[in-house]
Amino acid sequence: MVYIARHLLGLTPVPASFRTIDPTIPPDSVIVGRIDAAGNAFDVDRSGATQVSTDAVYVARRLLGLTPVPPSFRVLMAVRREDARAPVRCRAPRWTAAPTDTDTRCRSPR
Repeated sequence: MVYIARHLLGLTPVPASFRTIDPTIPPDSVIVGRIDAAGNAFDVDRSGATQVSTDAVYVARRLLGLTPVPPSFRVLMAVRREDARAPVRCRAPRWTAAPTDTDTRCRSPR
């Protein structure tokens, strides 16, 4: 998620200190290519744009076992969906693959 968030913010995806710790990390061009290949798969709230402030936070929280949408976001953004039903597409078989609609733990409220 760090690489994705940094790329979305216009930064180099891999901080230099990460490469010092693990020199086997693929080149930035490879990582950027993988992120870009995912297209709008990271737009998990289906807002029409992938944003660090929402989509990256939702995915990171899901991966950490937290509710995808922080309670403070619901207050600030007047989101009225249940956490069990949002974000819509927060689980995919692979980051570069299309999102799946078969995971009932992260299904659209549609």
